[in-house]
Amino acid sequence: MPNSSRRQPSPEPTPSARIRRDGIAPELNPELAEVEPLLGRYRVMDLRDVGGFGSVLVCWDVRLQRRVAVKCLPLDLGASTVTLDEALAEARASSFLAHPNIVTVHDFEVDDDYAYLVMEYVDGVTLAELRQRVEGGVLIFDEAAYVLRCLASALSFAHANGVLHLDIKPQNVMIDRTGQVKLGDFGMASLASAAGWGGARGGTVGYMAPEQLEGELVDERSDVFSLAVVVYEALTGRQPFAAPTAEKSLALIERGATPIGELDPEMDPVVAEAIMGALSPDASLREPSVARFAESLLAAAPVTGRDGQPLAGPDGLPVTAGALGDPEAGRASILRLLSQAKEEEPEFDEEPWRNLDPPGRRIPHLATILARFCNMALTALVVGIACGVVGLEGLGSVAAAAICGVAAFAWAPLGSALGIAALGVSLLSQGLQTRTAAEGAEGVIYATWNAGYLGLGALVIALGVAWWLWFGRGGRLASSACLAPTALLQPLLAPGLAGYALRPLAAALTGAFACALALAAQSAFSESPWALALGALAPRGSVAAGAADLGVASAQTAQGAQAAGGPFDPFLAPSGWISMAGCALGALACALLNRMAARRLLRGAGGARALACLGQCAAAAFAFGALAWGDALEYGARAWLPVGPDGLVLLGFLAIMLIVTGLFGPVLDLAAPSPEPGGPARA
Repeated sequence: MPNSSRRQPSPEPTPSARIRRDGIAPELNPELAEVEPLLGRYRVMDLRDVGGFGSVLVCWDVRLQRRVAVKCLPLDLGASTVTLDEALAEARASSFLAHPNIVTVHDFEVDDDYAYLVMEYVDGVTLAELRQRVEGGVLIFDEAAYVLRCLASALSFAHANGVLHLDIKPQNVMIDRTGQVKLGDFGMASLASAAGWGGARGGTVGYMAPEQLEGELVDERSDVFSLAVVVYEALTGRQPFAAPTAEKSLALIERGATPIGELDPEMDPVVAEAIMGALSPDASLREPSVARFAESLLAAAPVTGRDGQPLAGPDGLPVTAGALGDPEAGRASILRLLSQAKEEEPEFDEEPWRNLDPPGRRIPHLATILARFCNMALTALVVGIACGVVGLEGLGSVAAAAICGVAAFAWAPLGSALGIAALGVSLLSQGLQTRTAAEGAEGVIYATWNAGYLGLGALVIALGVAWWLWFGRGGRLASSACLAPTALLQPLLAPGLAGYALRPLAAALTGAFACALALAAQSAFSESPWALALGALAPRGSVAAGAADLGVASAQTAQGAQAAGGPFDPFLAPSGWISMAGCALGALACALLNRMAARRLLRGAGGARALACLGQCAAAAFAFGALAWGDALEYGARAWLPVGPDGLVLLGFLAIMLIVTGLFGPVLDLAAPSPEPGGPARA
């Protein structure tokens, strides 16, 4: 088949096209979107390649809001892995090379198991994918000349800076949408030392020079050999030295490739001779540099007509072109191929990935750190108040609160366990310390333990254990959702945080449970300095707008905390049941809207944060409704618009949650199932 003939693009989509069609646009891949970002910054979009010494992932840089390619290098000492020193050498070698035809290296990071080389993402196709788009996988002379010129420029620059590539192959040659050719993955590069080139580490069988296959010293001529193999394959569609093992590939090299002039009679004999010379197993017979090899293929030669006579231009001068072809014409031809394929592919939309990481998530680990600090503060506060109730004061109370806070910071689910246990112990302690005088049948005065506090303490611990096993280990914010109403002695704060942090069923039950804990805490902590400072045990509703007694507080205090059954009064009163029901419904509505927002976000649709903020408003609406209804029943208020201290607290908390939702967006792991009892927990 004449190489110079024009071919039609292959009807089958290339791997790159399938990736863009199925993996990136128009919808995001939910499984990949839910993966924790690499190094807290790089969100995995797709797996680009696996081979050599690691894998290459296409990632979204949440900090700089752009696509990058991340090469993951395992740091074990196994047969197919690299050491940390080698990975650092690779990063340094690549970072030296700032050239338009070389993929830029942005960063290098290391964790316990992997080294990560963060590179420029090239929006386009590899040379291997480009060849799949044309009949027979063969490039015309002009296209091959353009690719060769770009690769020779990149390699000459690398060699001048003391870096060998040693893994030149079509998969490492990338062509972006503007037609720019870039050479990437200097993963096999060796740094030049004062003594000359070092030993090779290995590359890809079928493209490695014989001295590289045998582990001998390598130099620029090794890259000349690999580049010649790539050119040979691009012009003929054949891999001359492909073999399953290095030994078999070496045997093919020793035997020699089929002369390229026989495969394509139209090829200039000078070009064919230069390519075959570069494929020689003897390095001394190859061109000494990539620049010399490219020059032998691209040197200007007169263009002849069908009669074999040189053609003359309008100015009468002979028309000349590269011996292989015209690189500029080749670039235009490649651009036409890319534009034809681009029309069939959906355009990549960055907006869904930008929405996936709102401003607060663009700072690595910020969300995790804030969640841990919040959990630590709430746990320490609840434990500190409980210590005062049981009689542990001063440094002992501070030390206990600090230890529990640090433990909660280290493992989030431990915070709710410690807080619930502290509340239960404080209730039991009050039940053992508080006695009620009673007169017996014979008129003898005796004292009994307060069964109300003892029963409530035991119930809190029992329900707390059940809640913790089912829901308390289900996320970073589950403990905070449980403890916030208790720490602030505000039962109606439960819906917003529970609905934001948990799945719908877990959120509804957590909302009711957190409200109940706060009601119990109002009894347990009634005389603590913190409760007195907050004024949380003053009448809940205070007043309603338009009521004649605006600003007048009721004289009721701790709802019978000194009576035998007093601690259960908040749960038996209508206002208590209304509060718990309102918290459950509010948390359920918030969780449903937040989950819809998370799914909308993973599908790449807009408005996800607005929908999550609407969930917070729904939670606040149910809380206000419960507060107004309870006030109407308890105080006989005619207007249902609470404007007292509790209402102001709810408004302030709503403002905080709206800010948090706007900064961090909906929680993405809501679709993940909660841990089963006895199963592994997520911190």
